[in-house]
Amino acid sequence: MSNPRIRAITLDAMFIAILALMTFIPQFGFIFVNANLSLTLIPLPVLIGVYIGGYKRGIIYGTAFGVLSFIKALSSPGTDSLLFTNPVVAIAPRIIFGLIAAFLFAVVKRYFSEKKGYLIYLGIASGIASLLHGIITLTFAGIFFPQIWPLFLLILLTNTTVEAAVSGILVPIIISALRVILLHYDLGITKTNKRVSHDEITPEK
Repeated sequence: MSNPRIRAITLDAMFIAILALMTFIPQFGFIFVNANLSLTLIPLPVLIGVYIGGYKRGIIYGTAFGVLSFIKALSSPGTDSLLFTNPVVAIAPRIIFGLIAAFLFAVVKRYFSEKKGYLIYLGIASGIASLLHGIITLTFAGIFFPQIWPLFLLILLTNTTVEAAVSGILVPIIISALRVILLHYDLGITKTNKRVSHDEITPEK
């Protein structure tokens, strides 16, 4: 895949397909643990895709995440999904999440790429991005559904915190496991984990 346009289209199709599978396959992207805890793992491929593709992929994958959540909420009505029948609640926080992740990864790549413990910094950035995703989503939901405000802190301390921890642990592990592929196709890292530009895999204009 030497052609940047073909490489970008292929990656976008792959990540959006992963997001769709995780959205609609039960107990894959949305995992129900018990009455007090459910986990959303869909931010994981978004974070990995944004790490590889930067700000533009943050917008694309964040939008895909939101639109798929909106479609799932409309097609599978339930107590939790009711919040995401509002397109603003479903989509806007996910776009913001993609941009925040892109910014945090850009900072990590620029200032920590040649430092020991690079994967630790990457994990911290992933965890922070996931945590902020939860906070922003809950805030948007609270604006349109004020009845959830009493549950804000409870959700933040359970679901959101666990999801942030999972992202902080798994994203660096997955990026490390994909290192050979990323190096081979010049996706997101070089031999020093450093990347000059986030636009290397985007389609040519």
